[in-house]
Amino acid sequence: MEWIKKNKVLVIVLAAVVLLGLIILIVISSIFSVRNEGERYEQRLTFLYGQSVNALSTCIDQGRTAAQVTQEEYDTIKETLVEVAAARYVDSEGNATDASGVLGGGQLISALQENYPQIDQRSWQNLQTLVIGCRDEFQGTQDRVLDQARYFNEWRVSDDVFNSWIKAEFPSDELKVVTSNGETLYAMSAYDRITRVVAVDDANEAFETGELGEQDLFADN
Repeated sequence: MEWIKKNKVLVIVLAAVVLLGLIILIVISSIFSVRNEGERYEQRLTFLYGQSVNALSTCIDQGRTAAQVTQEEYDTIKETLVEVAAARYVDSEGNATDASGVLGGGQLISALQENYPQIDQRSWQNLQTLVIGCRDEFQGTQDRVLDQARYFNEWRVSDDVFNSWIKAEFPSDELKVVTSNGETLYAMSAYDRITRVVAVDDANEAFETGELGEQDLFADN
């Protein structure tokens, strides 16, 4: 006690240093905690999206037999079929719609047949039936992806001022998506691809013209 009285200033300084160290430790721990949480969201989103796309690709693989074409011929159209089936179509009010309403009516056949005239009409009819079936099957897995994306986005925009500047770093480059043509998208570009939607009217126009701006369903992939 006597030593403390004689060295009161030193004790105060030491106490302040210890307190400051604790505050810094708590802040750093909080930062890492928030970042780890964000990374877990991204990892989960990447996993679910990859799982759903792989399932869709596997389903579309059946199309080579349905179309009765060679593997080489089928490789030239598979990417397009996956892109068409993977798009999340919505109506004018933003509500998700089923694949058959968008892909039916011959639009898909007409658009693809123009690009790949070597494949006959019957094969295209078989492929359209396959794509509709794969798209409907894909909806369940895609819903899980979009649910996870919604949770991630809600996490990003919620919380106090302190955490908000940390969350502003997300989506980070850890969130990545490899497209059907081999291009790797990162951060917000990856998030946009994962959550992209295509309006039914725009989709129908794409089937007729082959063009849909940056979301061209029939681009050369």
